Amino acid sequence: MKKLSGCEREVLAVIMDMQQAIGLREIQEEVNRRFKRTWKPQTASTFIRRMAEKGYLMPEGRGRGTLYKSAIPPAEYRRQELQDVVDLFYGGDVLQARKDLESCTDAAGGE
Repeated sequence: MKKLSGCEREVLAVIMDMQQAIGLREIQEEVNRRFKRTWKPQTASTFIRRMAEKGYLMPEGRGRGTLYKSAIPPAEYRRQELQDVVDLFYGGDVLQARKDLESCTDAAGGE
């Protein structure tokens, strides 16, 4: 499966958080609100189309009434993203990644 761009990941996060199929307008509005974007419907539509082509989204219906939902369970996607980070930045060393993560959460807890 091809990797998602940063903007596509934002769209997927919104769709996964909704936990149900949602329409283009709702996706666009939530991405704009949550990620401080100023997308027009065509921009959101372009990312959604690309994501469907990559196999990340499943459209339901056609035309203006099309709803979209994730084709991948959220936990599976999160695991894959996390594995990619561990592989890239830690050379696959899960224990070191865990230590770094724990130090981040320890520092956040002390504020």
